[in-house]
Amino acid sequence: LKRCRIPSEVWNELAKSAQCTSASPASRSSSSSSTSVASSTSSTSPSSSSSSFVTTDAARIQLQDLQNWTYDFVKELWKDATSLGHAINKDGTPMKLGAAIVAKSFLQDAKLHAGPSGANEESGGAIVGGLHQEVGSWLKPEALVRQEVQNYEEHDFHDFVSPYWKEELSRVDRAEAVNIIQQLGGDDLIGWLRSKANDSVGGLFKQVLSWRVEFPETILLVQVGDFFEAWGSDAVMLVQWSGLRPMARRPRAGFPATAAGLQQVLDALTSQGLSAAIFVQTGPPGTTNQPRSLRQVVTPGMPTYLHGHELGKSNETTFSEGRPYVALRLGADGILFAEMRPFRREISFRAGVTPEAVEALLLDGQGIAEPILVASSNGAASEVRKWTWMPKHKKFLPLPDDVSDTQFLDTCCRTLCTMLHQDTSPSFQRIRLESHGALQPLTMATAANLGVLPRKGVPSLVDVMLDNDASAASRRLVRRWLLAPRGPESVKALRTLIKTMSEDRTLTLPPLTKGPSVGQAVAYLTARTAKQRLLRDIRHCVQQVHELLSTQRYGSLLPPLLVLTSAEIGGKILEQGALLADVNRVLELFEAWLLSSRNGGCQGCVADDDNDDGDEEEEEVVEEDDHVDGEVSMGGGSLREKSSAASAPSSASGSLWKLNLGDETNLRTFQRFTDCNEAFRGVLSLKQPSVREAYEKVEETKEALHRALHEAIVNVPGNLVEILVYNAVDNDLSLKAKPKNLRSLRAKDRKGKEKTNRYLSPNISTSMREYLEATQAAEVVVADGLYELSAELAVSMQTLRAVIVMHEILGSVHHHCVAGRARGWTLPQLSEDGTLDVQLTPYWLHVDAVSSRVQLPLGGGAIATGPNMSGKSTLMRALGSTALLGNCGFLAPAVGTIPAYAQVVFLAAEGDRPGEGISAFGQEAMLSSTLLQRACGRTLALLDEFGRGTEPLAAKACIGALVEELSRRGSHFVVATHLHDFVDLPLSLPPTSPPLAKWRMGILNTEDRHQNGVPQWTYALEEGVCHDSYAWVALRRFGWTEGALERFFRLLQQGSRQSREETIRSSPLAIPPPHGPPLDDAVVPTHSDSSKPRVAGSAASSWLSLISPSPSFSSSSSSDPSPPPPPSSPPSPSSTYSPSFSSCPSSYSSSSLVLARIPCNDEGGSAEGFSKVQASLAEIAGVPLGGVVELRPSATGAWITPPAALSEGVAVLYILLLRGKQFYVGQTDTLRGRLAQHRRTHGGKLQGMLVTEVVSNGGGTAAARHAETILQRRLLREGFSLISGHDATHQNFGLTPTTSMATSSTSSPTSMLDAKLEAGDVQQLREMAADLLALAKRWEERL
Repeated sequence: LKRCRIPSEVWNELAKSAQCTSASPASRSSSSSSTSVASSTSSTSPSSSSSSFVTTDAARIQLQDLQNWTYDFVKELWKDATSLGHAINKDGTPMKLGAAIVAKSFLQDAKLHAGPSGANEESGGAIVGGLHQEVGSWLKPEALVRQEVQNYEEHDFHDFVSPYWKEELSRVDRAEAVNIIQQLGGDDLIGWLRSKANDSVGGLFKQVLSWRVEFPETILLVQVGDFFEAWGSDAVMLVQWSGLRPMARRPRAGFPATAAGLQQVLDALTSQGLSAAIFVQTGPPGTTNQPRSLRQVVTPGMPTYLHGHELGKSNETTFSEGRPYVALRLGADGILFAEMRPFRREISFRAGVTPEAVEALLLDGQGIAEPILVASSNGAASEVRKWTWMPKHKKFLPLPDDVSDTQFLDTCCRTLCTMLHQDTSPSFQRIRLESHGALQPLTMATAANLGVLPRKGVPSLVDVMLDNDASAASRRLVRRWLLAPRGPESVKALRTLIKTMSEDRTLTLPPLTKGPSVGQAVAYLTARTAKQRLLRDIRHCVQQVHELLSTQRYGSLLPPLLVLTSAEIGGKILEQGALLADVNRVLELFEAWLLSSRNGGCQGCVADDDNDDGDEEEEEVVEEDDHVDGEVSMGGGSLREKSSAASAPSSASGSLWKLNLGDETNLRTFQRFTDCNEAFRGVLSLKQPSVREAYEKVEETKEALHRALHEAIVNVPGNLVEILVYNAVDNDLSLKAKPKNLRSLRAKDRKGKEKTNRYLSPNISTSMREYLEATQAAEVVVADGLYELSAELAVSMQTLRAVIVMHEILGSVHHHCVAGRARGWTLPQLSEDGTLDVQLTPYWLHVDAVSSRVQLPLGGGAIATGPNMSGKSTLMRALGSTALLGNCGFLAPAVGTIPAYAQVVFLAAEGDRPGEGISAFGQEAMLSSTLLQRACGRTLALLDEFGRGTEPLAAKACIGALVEELSRRGSHFVVATHLHDFVDLPLSLPPTSPPLAKWRMGILNTEDRHQNGVPQWTYALEEGVCHDSYAWVALRRFGWTEGALERFFRLLQQGSRQSREETIRSSPLAIPPPHGPPLDDAVVPTHSDSSKPRVAGSAASSWLSLISPSPSFSSSSSSDPSPPPPPSSPPSPSSTYSPSFSSCPSSYSSSSLVLARIPCNDEGGSAEGFSKVQASLAEIAGVPLGGVVELRPSATGAWITPPAALSEGVAVLYILLLRGKQFYVGQTDTLRGRLAQHRRTHGGKLQGMLVTEVVSNGGGTAAARHAETILQRRLLREGFSLISGHDATHQNFGLTPTTSMATSSTSSPTSMLDAKLEAGDVQQLREMAADLLALAKRWEERL
């Protein structure tokens, strides 16, 4: 005790407590074995003595003193035991970890650990609250002795290991991570203390244990100096999923404390469903015993760390919103399904959802974040456990049965905030998704078969609906609308918006630049950590929506857009005037705080460094002679050739830069130093007094530093080139030589060590210190300004939410209109009488897709039969996607009318689920039972080859029962099957039900139906019943040998002879001779390019593709003119779209709905010249003057968005307006891509663009190319300067193959455009085509 330096007043207390024991600890330690050493420390029982210490009024000894004395006591005790030879293992080796074990055991018995709150608790003078228990190893003995373990199972761990960590550790399969699992032990919380020799549970590890109690299923990442570290089981997860290596081959891992490194590790953990708690140091850098606090809990639902700026440069563009948290409440009318998104601070919910729809919603995107919150009322717990597809981790909320939905949602939000250690303020925005009258959410099977959810082999419907430029946010929005369709009001608004944007060919939009997501804006503004880039993105988004709200041109877009936005953000319907006023207030905030990106970076007397003068391209040359790490001098011959104005840093003082620094390179070095220390410039506006004062202080100290450098450099003898050196590591300036006539100092590095051959003057040292202090103060001012701006913007969070959502909806609808118009999609009409009548095509086919007409009366159904590979499943998906898109309000690959369905169901063979004990037919039975439970008169049921998993007789009976039941309920249904004799079943249909329609997939006429014995499909739907599946065609196509095919034919002929005779009578060549045609001559239907059949090796098909008697024509290139079109009757309005320009203004100047004219100055041409160009373009294209669309850069520099109706798939003629009174004439079918190409080519020379659709001469690509030639000739003839006039020399673009175009200047362009084919030319062309086809057939027969 004397060696432990315990004060004398404590001895008396120890003596009193020692009288209660049988012997003193010291005597027992000197005569006991190593086993008795531990028992002696335990038998000391300091709880009684510690109580007396704590309650002693005279000494008031602190608990920390007791812990220190106890540590010293055990340490001295262990020294005595070691010197006497008692610290020996059974095998004779010395105990290496004995001291740590004894100390931990002693402290555990004394119960000196802190409680869960992290602070020691005293209750009645006794110390309470143990944190953990001592354990040997987390693995059982039999698991430890196994050799070459690939991974451990859950049963390999002791019972004290929590089930969560058993599951996570059983997933570990990386060799380095598996090896350190064997070292987990010492405690039952993190499994690390056993490996920490000669240390007690105190300091940082004591905090870690208390944090583990608070976060039992979360990885703890603790900042320790310049690193983040993790121990025990947490280190195993880092090694396994983040690719880190363990430290010293022990369960300890770490990585540098940088924003990028931390986010990379967090992304790896959250992608595996893991969560992490980030604890950062809050004390001054370099101090010991750093205090630490929880900064953020990062989970799969909140995967982005919002405080990366504290660790250095952070990248806000890598923001990820994460997966949603889900809450369920079971009720009599269905399930209340709620999604909670913490970053967005919103909860969206929908009532009446079916369990099958919940399964599909859980698979949307990347899945959900666990656990799922489930209200345990009404016996929900037992019901939910029956769902095999439910995630494993669930949290049941004990709520009364009579609790309201509002109370349930509030409880879910509070529970989530508690789990994530978030404040409940601001409250979650509540968004109710209207379900009354809406299409029910899709089941997982339906969503997967229709391409809404990914499924191998099924084309993605969302990818086809949007063009390639659509953002990921647009794709997520469209997918959510398809999975959970919106209510009738939202569908009506969406149809109106799409109709306006797809039909108005002069409607340009504000620049739809990529904006921030709602989650990103709300998360950073709520955390007050929004930085310059995010704030500028929000500002641009607000400016674009402000233009939309304040411009009369967009009046037709606003009503439906406001309805859709209101439905997506919750609350009442937005009003244009109120929203515009709120947007104006937000813009005023930005103007008051944020520096405009169009200001050029200079305000008042203080320069901004946004407009860098090329310094980013300068090369940094490191000194090689007197080399010092981090030093940079700006040298190089190419730099000397630059003008001094470009190289000099901008400044408030005009006379400052007249001071000589000896050489241009020295001035560049000084500029590099100031640039690196003034990164805060270009962020906040100088309208704020604190910002202006901070900037003025920086300018003042910079000028003083510049004068000090000038004073020193002019006194340096010899060559002054590159005499000034900037060291980026030490962040200082120094001279290579001593200045004369001035007192000089040796420059020092950041650690205070003097540098070699680096000098300063006292004035330089003082000025540089003051300058760095001023820049640091300015950085603090800017950071405080951004914090305050974020706080003020957070007050207008609902307005920003509306603006961002409106911007996202507008962009998504525009991309959908562009893609839909390019594919020829239309808006189906919603029938009021419940009839279905559409001409549809498969949604993923574009060129030469075969269409089919589908007609079903009210309550009607159909049976579709057909051969293998003839397109039955394709037809079913086309019908299902058309019904889904039409009822959601989108464009669809169909023309006609569809009913307003309440449910669309697609059933197909899904295979078995052996892990759940469900066979293939059991899966079909389960899906069909769901259909029978909810089918009604507004149901569309599509059954693709139902009953495949059972024998044919039972399958026909199942199909018949489904048909009768669906007919009784008045549902629309289509059954595709190979059970051709199903139509002969005696079905009992309701008397009021229409007769069952019989459809089949078509085959060519009898004389043309076979090509060398192979049937030819038409891929079109027709009335009738197919009696043969032509299975041998598919077998041969996919590689069956001729021997196997002969066996197939033999066994097929030995089947039912009566059935075979009926089949042969209906299809004479259904079974070909044993030696059929070779595989190369088989039918190869290429659905990716065309739905029409292609016969390999057939010359006739190639002639048909080159010369077609079809009245339509197209031209693929100017050098390969198309054949002349034959005369035909005028097309009907339903078959050919004729754009209407009756509502267009006669001129730009007289219309308030047209954007301002492109400025025409001395560089871009006169106003008179502009009008002539515009008039010529409209005349030659065949449109009124108001039909010419003007595209130009907006106020922010981004180009306005072209009309959706002209962006893709429409032949347009355009004129580029370039600087220097130059023009460029062109034509294209892809306007957006061509505009982007011209912007890259011409850059800043491009001032604007005039564009219009070509409707003269029937329109199309050929007419546009010819109009391009005519327009170039006219502009050249009138004296305009064209940068390219090559196309003006072209003679023919497929319009008049028999008569050359007149090229003389006296010929009228109108007369050339009006040239027509004569009837004799058409007849001659048709006769030539027939002769060529006959010749091709004879040649094939001869071969």
